[in-house]
Parts: sequence; structure tokens; C-alpha cells
Amino acid sequence: MLFVVVSGFPISRVRSILTGVWYNDSYRIAALLPLVAVLLAAVGVEWICHNPYLSQLFKRVFRRSGSGIRRSGLRNALQYALAAVLVAVAVVVGQVGGVNKEVEQAASKYALSADSPLVSSDELAIFQRLHNDVPQDAILIGNPYTGASLSYALGDRKSAQLHILSYVSPDLQEIYDHLDAVSKDPAVCRAVRSEHSYYVLDFGLLEVHGGNHTPAGLARLDQNPGVQLVDSQGNAKLYKITACGAS
Repeated sequence: MLFVVVSGFPISRVRSILTGVWYNDSYRIAALLPLVAVLLAAVGVEWICHNPYLSQLFKRVFRRSGSGIRRSGLRNALQYALAAVLVAVAVVVGQVGGVNKEVEQAASKYALSADSPLVSSDELAIFQRLHNDVPQDAILIGNPYTGASLSYALGDRKSAQLHILSYVSPDLQEIYDHLDAVSKDPAVCRAVRSEHSYYVLDFGLLEVHGGNHTPAGLARLDQNPGVQLVDSQGNAKLYKITACGAS
């Protein structure tokens, strides 16, 4: 049941409640399926081959055909062949819909458009212009769930988190939590200097997984007096932290 829910249900609160954190990954559950599926398949094949109703059905078919087939060995062979065909058809039919759905879902995450969840066309344009404003050795702050961490791959500027599970240092956590107070909290500037992170990517609230993981300090950057807008295109914005002096 867990595999059906995590593979077939859209990402939602209901799915999270039913599957929890660990079982939200369908591949973890899929790895356990063969242990049960092989046993169930064996039981199913055995049932088909020894089902009295099917045996009687075969006998009636053989009598009506007038073929004169009487040998039980041939009847058994036909039963096994039928079972194999049924199993093969079930496997193929069961996989087609799931595979197509996975391809469709993956394509929707990676296709480039104005509102694509991983990287939008506006965000890609910002990445491609990073070299104009951001020094080569700078470390970019941003919410990795919005695709901001791809600045390293697409803009040749390293991000503080290379992916959503990257290690977050205490200084980086300080920035994430309190950048909104950078103008009046010296601890934030110490963290900014330590991380050499004077630039912030703001790609809005659209996340690739459909959640909301915006750090408190990165919310409402447009109202933060300690940062300055450097570049923007659509909803994608690049800010420079000015409250901590020169980078």
C-alpha cells in the first residue's frame, strides 16, 4: 500500500501523512518489492496451474476441439504456457502506466519555461549574467529548493549549498535565520564575512518539490535595508549585502 501511495499520489499533505518522511521515496520501497512480489508470483502461478476450474475448462476445450489430445503432459504444458503468458501480460501492463507517469513527472520538473519549478527562463538568465556582478570567489546565498544552488553549474559561481542536503555551517545558518536583521545585528555580518557570502539569489517561493523551505532571513529581501538589488529579471533577483561593508 505504501508503494502505491508514494508512487501514485501527487505530492500533498495527505501523502506525507500516510507515508511519512522516510517512505516518501518510492525507490526505497521499490527495493523491498521483489522480496514479496516473487513469493506472490509463485503462489499465483501455482494456483493457475492447479486450479480445478481451469483444469475442467481445458478438458472441455480439448473435448470440443475433437483433436483427440489425451496426454496429461501436453495439457500441463499448455497450462504452464498460459500461466506464463498471463504473468508476462500482467507485468507489461502494470509497468507501462507507471513508467509513462514517471517520465511525465520528471519532464515537468526539468523542462525550461517561464514557470518551471527547478529553473525558469528568468532564473537561467540571471545565472548567465552572474559573472557581470559577482566575483569569481564569492559564495552565493539562496534557497536550494528553488534551484538557486544551480548557480555553480549554470553560472560558474559557487552556492553555499550545492544541493538541498548540503552541510549548513553555523555561520551559514546564522545568515539563513537572521539576514533580515543584518543592519542591526553584528553577528550576521561576522557570519557573512566568514562565509564570504555577500550575494543572495532570490528565486521566489516556487520550489521543485512543491513545498516551502524559505529561510526566515531570506524572506522579504525587497524590504531589507541591508541589501541592494543588483540584477533582476521577472521574479528572479540578485541582491548584494551592503550592510557589512565591501566584499
